Amino acid sequence: MLTKLGFKKIATDRYFIYKYGGRTKWEVSKNIKELEAKHGKGFAYDRDVGVEGESSKEVRAKFKKQLDSMPKRSTVIVDDAHGIGRFMQEEINYAKKLGLNIQFESAIRTGGKSIKTFLTR
Repeated sequence: MLTKLGFKKIATDRYFIYKYGGRTKWEVSKNIKELEAKHGKGFAYDRDVGVEGESSKEVRAKFKKQLDSMPKRSTVIVDDAHGIGRFMQEEINYAKKLGLNIQFESAIRTGGKSIKTFLTR
């Protein structure tokens, strides 16, 4: 089913937030696949609704519409291994405003190896 914004409504209770800026499409795609391998199918902006060259206003409208459509018991999973960008912070703040469950997945470096841990804040 297409929405007024022209994208498919994704039926899931997981919404992934991850860093896009400064990364290649391949890196972002790999990141999304890793998140889904660990947490199951979820909404990923760049794969599901993102359009190259869209304005900040369009990005905000799309992620807010998607978060608004999420069931109240949904989980927002934040992969902050590459930092938290401006849009990521806006998504986190909006999800908090809606009362959605927010979980952070952080990369912790130990002895030159990166270990991903799952934190709830």
